[in-house]
Amino acid sequence: MNDAVVPAQVKRADLAWWSALSATSDRQSFLDAWLALQASQLPGVRHAALILGEPDSGPFEVASQYPAGSRAGAAFYGVVDESLQGREVAVSADAGALVVAYPIVLDGRIHGVAAFETAKQAPEPLVQALRWGAGVLECWLIQHQETDTAQTVERLMYVINSVARALKEGQFKDVALTLVTDLATRLECDRVSIGFRQDGRSKVYALSHSSRLVQNMNLVRSVAEAMDEAIDQNTTLCLPQDEGRTLQLRAHQSLAREFGNRNVLTVPFAPEGDARGALVFERPDNMPFDRQSIELCQSVVLLAGRVLYQRLQQERPFWRKWRDAAMEESGRLLGPRHIGRKLAVLALIGIVLFACFAHGPYRISATATVQGVVQRVLAAPFDGYISDASRRAGDNVKQGEALAALDTRETELELLRAGNLEVQYRRQAEEASARGDSAAAAIAQAQARQAMAQIQFYREQIQRATLRAPFDGMLVSGDLTQQLGEAVKRGQELFKLSPLDGYRLWLDVEDRLIDDVAVGQTGRVALAAMPDKQIPFTITRIVPLAQVQEGKTVFRLEASLPANVAPQTAPALRPGMEGVGRVDIDERRYVWIWTHGFFDWLRLKWWGWFG
Repeated sequence: MNDAVVPAQVKRADLAWWSALSATSDRQSFLDAWLALQASQLPGVRHAALILGEPDSGPFEVASQYPAGSRAGAAFYGVVDESLQGREVAVSADAGALVVAYPIVLDGRIHGVAAFETAKQAPEPLVQALRWGAGVLECWLIQHQETDTAQTVERLMYVINSVARALKEGQFKDVALTLVTDLATRLECDRVSIGFRQDGRSKVYALSHSSRLVQNMNLVRSVAEAMDEAIDQNTTLCLPQDEGRTLQLRAHQSLAREFGNRNVLTVPFAPEGDARGALVFERPDNMPFDRQSIELCQSVVLLAGRVLYQRLQQERPFWRKWRDAAMEESGRLLGPRHIGRKLAVLALIGIVLFACFAHGPYRISATATVQGVVQRVLAAPFDGYISDASRRAGDNVKQGEALAALDTRETELELLRAGNLEVQYRRQAEEASARGDSAAAAIAQAQARQAMAQIQFYREQIQRATLRAPFDGMLVSGDLTQQLGEAVKRGQELFKLSPLDGYRLWLDVEDRLIDDVAVGQTGRVALAAMPDKQIPFTITRIVPLAQVQEGKTVFRLEASLPANVAPQTAPALRPGMEGVGRVDIDERRYVWIWTHGFFDWLRLKWWGWFG
């Protein structure tokens, strides 16, 4: 009688398990049924476990056990780990048992392992039976994965559209309130909160369905502590699912206990690599967060968190932006990595210390022009016309050398006429003397002397018509080769001559620096034609009249070149050369030398604005 009853009971149990494999069964019922039916197909099964998790990434956890509530030893799970790592069948046998672990692999990704512990026997038949039985589980996983994916995509697009509508133009607080209220409605949450880290602690910026946070200070404090808890651990926290994990959940438990929602999910977001804020989702007791809901919330936070954080950063007051930038840079300098910044700051500190304590020469720059010590102007001796021009500016000439000549033909005619008059007057004087007419003789002699004076004048004028160099030198200006035949006026400048053995400098110093300059100070000048040579000079005179050059007010300094230097540089120096001169003032701190110009300008502007 007992033998007839047992097979009937077994058959009814199998039918129950097979019915649990229907498409309408929930996930846990299907997994329990599959594992029980698979174990019933294998001889001598003592313990069986189905380990599943996220494909490839895990974590992999026990999803079902057979018989229910049974436990296996360390050797059993060692074979499971071996199968997970190698993605192939793992077998372990000892004196009294056989353990077989079969991997569940779909599209090259491992989803888990089905492991069975049986009495000692040959493993090949068990592996073959598992190969056939695993096909049912794989088909169910594919169907379940496609269904989950379709539902997740549908819900995600629904929420993305909601997020896009909320993130329109507007102030940050309005956008945040609209977003959390819309999320609470669409994700079936009693409350959704958003907060950001500020000064090391989370600050709640918006609660769904609540426009004023001051009315809920205790709630805001509890939500902020839950955010800090998730941000500090840099992980998503879900209550009550995570209570069995080694995570700190005290703030979440306090929030659930004091404000009535036992299902709390906090998702931190890190738009710049470090966690900057979090969203807290709260559901009633009868609506726990399943895996799909958690993934959906994470996707929403990933999408909305960055946008809201950037908008919050943009709306900060300028002083907070400067402070945050300073704090961020300080963290980089005092924290790990960023060796380049640290070295740059150390170098900057070294430069500042050097500038504050070290002394160096203080020099003033000025535009310099070389001129001869003597400059002689050769002017037209009388009104006339240019007849010859053998020299021009830039030529070196010797003393007495002819430079140009004026036309003397009219002067020579006047000289000839004056000579004839002188002969005529002398003859008249002689004739008057012979007649005894002393008065007539005196008049004729006076006229003769007048004619002689004219003759002397015309002779000197002819001699002066040729312009000659008064000394050895160089023509600084004057080019009459293109003016032959042109008329010139008496006193008109034709040439300017400068000697080659004596030079001086004219230095133009800006008016803001003239107070530091004194007669007797020395310096060096580098000319554009000789930038590799620095010629010393000494200031001999300060012209007390300001001039305007190129929009700047300058004072002119006269400087002399040393006698032992000028002859050596004479072959290269030329009047009119320009360069840059630097006047040595004294020794001062480098920080003053580098910054005094700016502070002088600032003082002047301050006086102009507020004085």
